[in-house]
Amino acid sequence: MVAGVLLAIIALVWYRLTAPDSGFAEDLEVVEPWNNNSKLGTPLSSTKDYWFRGRSGRWFRNVAIPTLSKAASQEQRTRTITMILPDPEDDTVLKAYANHRNSLTGSTDNHWTPNRIQLEILATIIVAGQTAANNRLLQTQIFLIPDFSVFRYDLSDDGLMMTREDPRMPGWFSRKDTRFYTSVKEDLRIATERGRKIMLSQGQWPQGSLPVADLQTLITNLEFKLCLTGEDAQALYKAINNKIDPYA
Repeated sequence: MVAGVLLAIIALVWYRLTAPDSGFAEDLEVVEPWNNNSKLGTPLSSTKDYWFRGRSGRWFRNVAIPTLSKAASQEQRTRTITMILPDPEDDTVLKAYANHRNSLTGSTDNHWTPNRIQLEILATIIVAGQTAANNRLLQTQIFLIPDFSVFRYDLSDDGLMMTREDPRMPGWFSRKDTRFYTSVKEDLRIATERGRKIMLSQGQWPQGSLPVADLQTLITNLEFKLCLTGEDAQALYKAINNKIDPYA
């Protein structure tokens, strides 16, 4: 009996010393659909490092980038943004994503085409590049990968938000002190290693609005082999200057 008690004590001590930290809370918080936008916006004014993996990136370019840039200027402290987007030159990905968007029965906008998605991605890249060029405290990296995820990942210093485009779907939040948060951040890092990095420094970025006539030259300087039609250039210009929060 004494030997059994001693073994139990030894086993308990060993477990305490070698088991994973019990401080890790592995559960995911379910965020109701109506609260997704608020939950996404909460960390923007304070986080110093932000990772984003999305699809067209409309919310990120219209809300997250301006807010992060403003916070960096107000605090005079560097913000780092790492963005992972589908490659706008990959026709297979664009078609697959268009089919996915149009299949969402809860969406009020089911008129997505590969061309529209391509222009939305380009708009996000241009807004990110111009904002970074005009704010030395905003360090931005963009990587393009040949696929897309049904989940959008917004990872800040506070935690990870995962959302879907279906407005009926909840979001999921994981705190920074979880192994899940750490694992997703590592997964995002690996995605950047296999992605094509956009050399934003090659663009000619004006202080004010980009003229429609300069858009083709800009995307060519960013090493895209795309030829914009006049209609494309107008649609791209409209997307760049549309500041409405699509999830408000």
